[in-house]
Amino acid sequence: MRIRHIVILATSIFLLSTLQVHAAEHGTEVERFNMTANEAEAIFNSFHGCEDNTVGVTVRQSLIKSGPEGKEQVAELSIFGSFENICDSNLDKHFYATTTVSRTEFSQDDLQGASLQKSFETPDGYDMNLNIVWKGEGEIKIYDNKIRNDVDIYKMRGKSNVSMRSASTTGTFLINGQDYISGSTNTYGNLSTVYSNVTTLTK
Repeated sequence: MRIRHIVILATSIFLLSTLQVHAAEHGTEVERFNMTANEAEAIFNSFHGCEDNTVGVTVRQSLIKSGPEGKEQVAELSIFGSFENICDSNLDKHFYATTTVSRTEFSQDDLQGASLQKSFETPDGYDMNLNIVWKGEGEIKIYDNKIRNDVDIYKMRGKSNVSMRSASTTGTFLINGQDYISGSTNTYGNLSTVYSNVTTLTK
């Protein structure tokens, strides 16, 4: 449940920051902003001997509309790794990276399922090879949020809707050739859809 709350908070922060950027760039007089997004997330944890390893990936596809003709499609992957040694903290390593994904690399059918095939190298030298399939399971939870924010020269009013569903995950999560799905002791998978409708008004 804690992870689910973190996901909702992260989604809200993402929405607010995205809206603020668009308002700051385009916010003259009145502007209407709409965003729809699909998101798939997976986290894998393994604990063996002194090693406590956690890796995770989040992929988001967004369609952003602002103004009468403005339209932008964004597809981004974020990934992290936390490799801790409880016997010797000097051996701890952490990384975080982002990259873009294409439609051939990632696809999602709302809350039913998703698939990812992506290979790349992070700026700090980690060789990533991801092949993950999500399958939605269980009930769908829906969260409605109101957006109200006054920043500097503009006011922001609107609402967002987040639908979430747990998901099973299969495949491989290779970092420098080592698979972190195989042998994982705790796993978390989630699918979500986001819709937001916001109006910004310049003061």
